[in-house]
Amino acid sequence: MPAPKLAADDVRLAALLRGVNVGGRNIPMYELRDAVGTLDVRNVRTVLASGNVLLDASAQTPVTTTRARLESTIGERFGYEALVALVPLTLVGELVAGAPWPDDALWHTYVAFSTTPGLLRDATTATEEKVTADAAAADAAGAAEAPQASTDDTPTVNAPAADTVSSASADAPSSANTSADDAPAGTRLAEVRARAATRRTLSEQLAANEEAAARVTELRERTGRTEVCSVVAASFLVGGAERDAERGDLVESWQHPDAALAARIAEVGLDALWWRCPRGSSLTTPLARTLARARFSATTTRNVRTLRRLS
Repeated sequence: MPAPKLAADDVRLAALLRGVNVGGRNIPMYELRDAVGTLDVRNVRTVLASGNVLLDASAQTPVTTTRARLESTIGERFGYEALVALVPLTLVGELVAGAPWPDDALWHTYVAFSTTPGLLRDATTATEEKVTADAAAADAAGAAEAPQASTDDTPTVNAPAADTVSSASADAPSSANTSADDAPAGTRLAEVRARAATRRTLSEQLAANEEAAARVTELRERTGRTEVCSVVAASFLVGGAERDAERGDLVESWQHPDAALAARIAEVGLDALWWRCPRGSSLTTPLARTLARARFSATTTRNVRTLRRLS
C-alpha cells in the first residue's frame, strides 16, 4: 500500500516505542494507532507489532515537543512510563544507508536510539571498561593457575597427571578429586568438571581470533571509522553469545555516527549507534547487558531491516 501524500508544511516521523509487546507489556497496534491519532498529527499508521508508528506532524512544531506529547498520551492511555524515540524519516533513511555492515543471515545489524544525548557513548565506554576488566581478571586467574618455577634448591615433586589415579586413592572417593570420572555421566557436576578441564585461557582464546582482529583493523584503516570497536573477550566471558566458527568473527561490533550525522540527530534530542551481533545473541552480548541496566533505560533498538521497512 503506497504511503499517503505528505503535506507541504508537514514532516514525516517514525515513533519507536521501547519495550512494546515484550516482557509482558502488550499493546494492540490498533489501540496504539488510535491513541496517537488523538494528537495534532496526521496519517498515523503502525508497522509490525513492535511499537513502530509512522505519522506526519507540522514542521513548525519541534520534534522534541511532539515526542513529549506522544510519551504523555501513550503513558496515560496504557498505564506505564512510555519512552518514544521520535525520528524524522529522512534520518531513519540515513541511518539505514550508513550501516557499516552488509545484510547477513548470520549476523544482525541494529540501530540503538537514546532520548538522552550522549548516553550511548557512555554505554559503549562502560562496556569497554567491563570487558577490559573481565579480560584482565581472566588473565590474572590464568597466571595464578600456571605452574610456578621453584626459586630455591628444595626438590620439587611433580603432581600426577590428571588422568592418573593411584591404586590407593582409586578405592576411596575424595571431594578434592577434580576429574570428572567420579561424577555420574550426564550430571551437572560432570559437565562443570569437563568444562574446567578443557577451558582455554584468555590468551589462547585471543590467539585463536587473530584473523578476526586483523579484519577489524583493516576495516578501521579502510573506512577511517576509528570508533569501530569489536569485543575481543573470550567466549566464556560473554555467556551465551555466539561466534562465527568458520570465519572466526568476534562477538559484536558497534559504530557511532560521524560528527555531521550525529549533529543532525542531536537536533531532534536523540543520539544513535550502529550495533552488530550474531543472530540470536542480542540479549547476551556485553553491550546488550550494558543497555539492560537501569542507567541506560532511555534507549530502544531496532533491526535495520525493520527501519528499512519504515523508510
